[in-house]
Amino acid sequence: MMERGEGQIVVTSSLSGIIPTPVGSAYSGSKFAVHGFFGALRAELHSYDINILLACPGPVISNVGKNSLVGEPDKTSTLDPTKDPMRANDMPTARCARLLAVGMANRLDEIWVARHPYLSYPYLKSYLPVPALMRRMTTTFAKRRMKVIMEGKKMHFRLGPSLKCDPSISKEKNQQYSQINCCINVV
Repeated sequence: MMERGEGQIVVTSSLSGIIPTPVGSAYSGSKFAVHGFFGALRAELHSYDINILLACPGPVISNVGKNSLVGEPDKTSTLDPTKDPMRANDMPTARCARLLAVGMANRLDEIWVARHPYLSYPYLKSYLPVPALMRRMTTTFAKRRMKVIMEGKKMHFRLGPSLKCDPSISKEKNQQYSQINCCINVV
């Protein structure tokens, strides 16, 4: 790529590389490292016209959960992620893949691919960069999540509008905007 004077490197990271994930410290730490490494590499390769895309998907419906957190190598989980209320807002894998392809085709630097409420967190961090507020939100969520795990219950999310309505546009348009469930953000 350097000899050719152009190219693209696509790295699959995670929203957990932007916002620390409670009960996922090792995962978040590794994703923060990915962001640091490829952010520095992007600057080093800029003069060669080599683009680096950091793709940051949020929760995605996949079979990964069937093979993790079970405790035995040959055993799989009986949990169906499509029927778990806690996973109701996870993005379908095909939709995520399509949006990653859009990011690649447009040579973007970073994309966030998730449904709300997950997509709200990186926006809050970007536009309201108040570390104490983010730390408090993360800590509050972690306490609730740990309590639910310790009690052996499932955790449920209550959804509401993630953005304030814009009074300058019609009620119908505001409703359409609130139904948008995915976004690609250029940073």
